[in-house]
Amino acid sequence: MQNKLNYLLDEHQEDTISNWGGKARNLNLLRQLELNIPNGFILNPQSDLTDDQLDQAIKNIGGYPIAVRSSGAFEDMEGASFAGLYETFLEIDNLDAAKEAIKKCFESISGQRVHDYLKLKKIEVSDEELKTKMNVLVQKMISPKISGVAFTLDPIEGKEEQLLLECVEGLGERLVSGEITPSRYRFHYEDKKILQKEIGQDSIELNNQQLELLSDCALKIQANFHHPQDIEWCIDSENKVWILQSRPITHISWRKDVEELTNADFKDGGISARVCTPYMYSLYKWCLNESMGTYFAKIGLTKDYLSDGWMFMHYGRGYWSASRVKESLKNIPGWSEQEFDQDLGIQKNYGSEGPIKVPTNVKTVAKAIPILYLLNKEYKDNKTMIKNFISEFPALDQKWKSKIKNISELSDNEFDQLFHNMIIDYYLRTEKNYFRTIYNNSNFQSDFKTLIEKLEKKHEAKINTLALMSNLEGVSHLEIQHDLNRLTKAINKYGEDSNVAKDTFNQFIHKHYHHGDAELDLLVPRWGEAHERVWEMARINPAISTGDENIYLKELNRLKDIIKDRKFYKMLEKSRWYLTHREKMREFSTRAYYVVRLMTLELGKRLFQRQNVSDEKDVFFFTVKELLEINIEKSISDDLKEKIIFRKLMYQGLRDLTAPNEFGGKLKQVSDSQLEGNQLKGVPCSSGTYTGIAHVATTFEEAAHVKEGEILITKFTDPGWTPTLGRVNAVITEVGGILSHAAVISREYGIPAVLNVTNITKKIKTGQKITVDGDNGVITIEE
Repeated sequence: MQNKLNYLLDEHQEDTISNWGGKARNLNLLRQLELNIPNGFILNPQSDLTDDQLDQAIKNIGGYPIAVRSSGAFEDMEGASFAGLYETFLEIDNLDAAKEAIKKCFESISGQRVHDYLKLKKIEVSDEELKTKMNVLVQKMISPKISGVAFTLDPIEGKEEQLLLECVEGLGERLVSGEITPSRYRFHYEDKKILQKEIGQDSIELNNQQLELLSDCALKIQANFHHPQDIEWCIDSENKVWILQSRPITHISWRKDVEELTNADFKDGGISARVCTPYMYSLYKWCLNESMGTYFAKIGLTKDYLSDGWMFMHYGRGYWSASRVKESLKNIPGWSEQEFDQDLGIQKNYGSEGPIKVPTNVKTVAKAIPILYLLNKEYKDNKTMIKNFISEFPALDQKWKSKIKNISELSDNEFDQLFHNMIIDYYLRTEKNYFRTIYNNSNFQSDFKTLIEKLEKKHEAKINTLALMSNLEGVSHLEIQHDLNRLTKAINKYGEDSNVAKDTFNQFIHKHYHHGDAELDLLVPRWGEAHERVWEMARINPAISTGDENIYLKELNRLKDIIKDRKFYKMLEKSRWYLTHREKMREFSTRAYYVVRLMTLELGKRLFQRQNVSDEKDVFFFTVKELLEINIEKSISDDLKEKIIFRKLMYQGLRDLTAPNEFGGKLKQVSDSQLEGNQLKGVPCSSGTYTGIAHVATTFEEAAHVKEGEILITKFTDPGWTPTLGRVNAVITEVGGILSHAAVISREYGIPAVLNVTNITKKIKTGQKITVDGDNGVITIEE
């Protein structure tokens, strides 16, 4: 018998409220936000109250009338809301009715509607487990003047910057049942303006003050749960706003009001892999806008230099304009939109007109001759730039590392000037050179791929392009692993407290201080700041040697007996040169971000000390241009402070949203159910086939539990995942390409890897037996 009741708004441990079911758990979590939530208590199947005890409990929450609602553990999940499947009873005004309502709520778990829904959503759970995890929430009934729902992200138009509200007079049951047309509002969070207003059958109108209050509540609730929410609310006769329920929005139609946007090549550990701060996004956007506009103009693909419109932020992540890039590429004879999309993994519905295919004829070829000349000239100029920058960078890097050693001793004016110079002289210069190298590498690899396809047809032979990209020199991913192996061996042989281990550790930090677990997230410390993280990696690192070191030479020797074309070997040499030097330029970029992070942290301290921000890390919610314009000694405007608060709430609120890879125009999202029988398709990134047990790990903490010989399934990897890749026998990720961290390390370890498999972490479960075909990019579910 269990007579002790758990009341809403009491202090409870997370492990206690996690068993209360979705409704009760979420409402209790919202208590910390100082929102108005009706008092209530929770009953579970073991609760056995006498009539007197139940009556007293109802008096404790304010007395009759009350609402009695089911609260199951299997509800209000991201992909399954269970909305309307369990029972709810309102305006109960006596004990007998309360007892009957509680009984019916517990019985609803066995209803056919629930079982049909579980089958539809492919949720496997026994009847007994359902019953033990069903609770009943009893709350003080609020007598509403107005009831409504609020979607913190407009699920119809997919716009994250606006709130969608629907409301009716009286109880919300009339709205949920659909028996009446509600009043509807679309309200812009930041501008605090009504974007759309439709008055329903009840003639209910909300004033601007009510809408602002509801939008403030919505933002706080979304931020608290880190995901867009569907909120039930009401306003009582005293104009007090009450929150009655909050659950994740389970379906969103992504926005169509923009051109074709994609995060291809932004995902693997990048600014679309996770929610991105406004500061990091603004740095990336500045470099991309200027470098890409310059690049396309330089090679003659655009007539005018365009310094904006190449990059956008939506759903808290960065996207680039596929539309604008495609518009530029239309000047190339033979260019195929479908092949372009396939290479990048972009999904598009081309409709009846089909994909764009530029014809190859006298007119288009004549038009392209200047472009070809300019592109070859750009290859040469870029190669010269890379060589010069490689010789210049060590001195440039050392200069800025020296400057930041004593930044805390500088006056505000001196620091202001130094910060400005660092962004312009060091960061922008380094990053734009890196971006330019990326563009040229992509174009050259595309040209080389076209040649390989022609040669494969001509010689009726398969060329292993993955092998031709293996064993590159100077790739920082591999140097990290080699040096981490040395540290692990020193620990295993001499002990962690030995001088040998400490010296090896210091050598590792001296060389890799600028790397970190998430290198394009400036909120995440680098290893030079987080020494313990390196010790953690070394402790779990298996310190195995890399795979077949002659895989490239073996493939090269094999091809020499088949292909005699000199052009192929010249382009192969250039291709490998570009791949290697792209990685060198990436290393320079990572070093620059280390300096940017430390300088920005110092700026955050100064802004906090002068009470310009409420937290030192608020600095990451400014844009870089805002930071360049502010004077540390002067107060920041109230308008800018409001923007920072709004950006922080949006950042938190979109953190756990599974954002689309592409949207706008005719782009479409790949469905979770896009399976061909028991097979899934991805991008082949490392050769080989392996059958084994899957282990899904989406965080660093989960990755620590992956066992030797298992198949790692994750969203993406960063350098911090390197030890984990050394323990597994195959790798599958949701994002990434052939030069991503997971692909490079997998090739060197000689284990198969298939990347860019949509929603793989949700389609496969830990413990399933699967086969990974790294040559063809196919995953087969064996059981």
